[in-house]
Amino acid sequence: MIDATQEHRVVVVGCARVALRVACVFAVVAAALTGACGAPADEAPATALPIDGYIWRRSWTPALREVASSPPAEVDRLRVLVVEDEPQQGSGRRAVTVPVDAAALARSGRPVVAVWRISGTDSLDRADPALLLEAVRGMREAGARVVGVEVDYDCPTAALSGYVAWLRGLRSSLGAVQPPPLLGVTALPTWRENPQALRALAKGTDEVTVQVHAIAAPALFDPDRAGRVATAFSETAGAPVSIALPTYSAQIKDGVRLGVREEDVARVVRELRAVSPARRAVTRIAFFRLGAADDVSVFSAPALAAVARGEAPAGAFVVEAEAASDGAVTIAVRGTGTAATPLPAAIDVGTHVVGRLEAGDGFAGYRFDAASRTFIFSHPGPPPRVRPGDVVRVGWVRPESP
Repeated sequence: MIDATQEHRVVVVGCARVALRVACVFAVVAAALTGACGAPADEAPATALPIDGYIWRRSWTPALREVASSPPAEVDRLRVLVVEDEPQQGSGRRAVTVPVDAAALARSGRPVVAVWRISGTDSLDRADPALLLEAVRGMREAGARVVGVEVDYDCPTAALSGYVAWLRGLRSSLGAVQPPPLLGVTALPTWRENPQALRALAKGTDEVTVQVHAIAAPALFDPDRAGRVATAFSETAGAPVSIALPTYSAQIKDGVRLGVREEDVARVVRELRAVSPARRAVTRIAFFRLGAADDVSVFSAPALAAVARGEAPAGAFVVEAEAASDGAVTIAVRGTGTAATPLPAAIDVGTHVVGRLEAGDGFAGYRFDAASRTFIFSHPGPPPRVRPGDVVRVGWVRPESP
């Protein structure tokens, strides 16, 4: 559905009068409706699930600090990468502590889970929790409410029993931090093939989060299977689980970028919320990951907020014209709504600037066609997308002086 509205303003540029229709809105709304009349009388209405958001970057930029201190209101808890342990060439492992801004996390007021990422499938014998414990202490001293730790390790299914024993030792180590944080793990769906060890793992930890993204190349995410995979996992584990849902795009071989559609993730959220609380196998959702203004590969904050509510985000834009002191008028596109939307293929300047033009030029992939007074996107492929709140300047024009 396309909804167009117009709002007119008049700006004087030098001695020329420029009529600016600043808010020509072209809204492309992708609405996924689950029923206009609500739930049937014999079904309980959908209720919200707790929402977590991962912060998963080694380098904390000012934009990321802003997200950490002011996450979307729908996010109840933050899971933060604090230590990454990876194999070195030859033998041994190298642990890296992420310079987390604990003060920003404290300002959020959210409880925090400190995540220890252990890369690879090598033996865990040399994985030392000392840096994790040190990070938890430091974050708490800075005011962050660290309530738990999470181990993110892609354990081979056949080695799951050994992993359970290792986690038992880690649980004992957490006693060195008072009060001891809760212990959680991320889990692969294939662990169901070792049911006895999986049940022991679920009993020995406080939270198991099933990862349902980036598990079956080349697909990044299958919304038709995500909920069923997590439910089946819960049945085998004998305990409720959390589910990690993707909010990002990823680049794979030959420069191909795979993305996740906001409406697909929103549909999974609605399906999980529709289950009666007494029967839920999935009791928490964790979005991987929270985006920042400098990370265009992740859902924008408005889109993530909509998805967290189970709503299909709506993309829209407005075309803006801004007069400068030198007489030029800049034409720009501002993203609105709750989702990214493609930039327009053509923008008629006559809709925004009245009168004859002396000159004009385009950028950001646009060229200015003087004969038609139109900015035309001329790069190969479709126009890029603009996210809510972002502004893309497409060119400038200069009206003739009277």
